[in-house]
Amino acid sequence: MRRIVSVLAILTVVSAAWRAAPAQDVDLQGAWLVTNITDAEGNEIEAQPGLYLFTETHYSIMFVPGTDERAQYAGTEPTDDDRVSAYGTFIANSGRYDVAGDQLTLRAYVSKDPNYMAGFPDDLVTATVHIAGGNTLHLTYTGDGFLGGTMFTLRRVEGTPVPWESD
Repeated sequence: MRRIVSVLAILTVVSAAWRAAPAQDVDLQGAWLVTNITDAEGNEIEAQPGLYLFTETHYSIMFVPGTDERAQYAGTEPTDDDRVSAYGTFIANSGRYDVAGDQLTLRAYVSKDPNYMAGFPDDLVTATVHIAGGNTLHLTYTGDGFLGGTMFTLRRVEGTPVPWESD
């Protein structure tokens, strides 16, 4: 009987330690195409073009937020209004990132948004990350900022065609 009680006690301790162990760091290296966006209220947003690139220590992000496609220039020589409109219809930043467990922290070295870039190294963006099946990344931005609560679903694209390329 003592042996059974001892084994149960050991199993309880091991089980509790396993549940308390931090999540494994997520390997983000590679190119990821945005396939779906869900806003903080749970509404699905048609994903516009977007690409996330991760090296071992650095990242680069470009994506088109919202549901409207980017307007093309009316002629061969864009006006200043055309340029301003085009500039406002995408997000771009690059810098260093860290992953601890399932928590991603982005620190922009350079950004289309000069205010975000000016905050380096203290202006951080954080997200929870989860990789499903090796090729699907769920990235949920945390905090109260512009993207807080928004979940991006991305697909790893190495060696696979992107939707707008023909076979």
